[in-house]
Amino acid sequence: MRSSFDFTNVPQRTYEEWGDALRTYPWGTPKVPEPKTFTTLRSSLSTYGFELGATKHEYGPHHAYSVRREYEDVRFDKVDHYHVLFQAAGSATVIQNDQVTALAPGDTVLVDAGRPSLLVNSGGIQFDLVLPRHSLMSHVGLELQGGLHSPRGMGAGRALRQLIFDADEAGHLSDWANNQIQRVIYDLVAVLFEPKSNPTPIPDAVFKRVCDIIRDSHADPNLTPSVVAAEAGMSLRKLQALFTSRGSTCTAYIHSVRLEHAVFLLRRREFLRTQEFLSQISFRCGYRDHNYFVRVFRRKFGQSPSTYAKSHCDRL
Repeated sequence: MRSSFDFTNVPQRTYEEWGDALRTYPWGTPKVPEPKTFTTLRSSLSTYGFELGATKHEYGPHHAYSVRREYEDVRFDKVDHYHVLFQAAGSATVIQNDQVTALAPGDTVLVDAGRPSLLVNSGGIQFDLVLPRHSLMSHVGLELQGGLHSPRGMGAGRALRQLIFDADEAGHLSDWANNQIQRVIYDLVAVLFEPKSNPTPIPDAVFKRVCDIIRDSHADPNLTPSVVAAEAGMSLRKLQALFTSRGSTCTAYIHSVRLEHAVFLLRRREFLRTQEFLSQISFRCGYRDHNYFVRVFRRKFGQSPSTYAKSHCDRL
């Protein structure tokens, strides 16, 4: 691995300094068992025009930390990129899009900064490659799903690691050559995290804007198709036609986004063993009436929220 990530001369960061760095990075909200004694090492540099960071801290339950990212964070910082996480030493767990990925040395996972996620790092060394969503999607022609784990041993994974970690000559490349390597990186990432089925095509700009409005406002219990149409600057009929042409409805999509967030909060609650009430979760997802939330959830998943959380906790 390149000497640029020699942690010898990297100053230790306190919990407050590290939290400030995560908020400007941005990533999410950190949480540690003992904030007063927590320290970590963090370094970053530019690789072929992409940011590559490295984090190192001691291994053990007293040094473990979690970083939570929710829709509130997405709305606040308006970041639109992917993280490719490489676990070099120690272990970590990533939860996103109902996927729970346990990382050991040599593992790689894709995290979508535009969706809620939870990272629990038990210690060791982790590298983080940041890729702009729009450029990646435009190049590969589809939207990659966060939370996907790359199978260990794939040739594309070895090639990506070698390309990223042996980039000492990157500063001597011309802009044209640098751009070509960026395209190679996009291709390797697409191969590593290819959707298992039904790849999501890039939506047209109008439909994407409508979906962004819903994702940004789904926690508002007053959100309705009429409100979405007004915010998007179109008629309700045109809004309905956008979803009908895709075999869905605006109301169904609103419920889908809310339930997706509910599943994330349920899994996080079970994983972290918090005492958050189901009524609090339903309210945070835009449902004033908890009983109605339970009915909608059961209709979608065939189980009540409490049963779903317990059954999926067994897989963590």
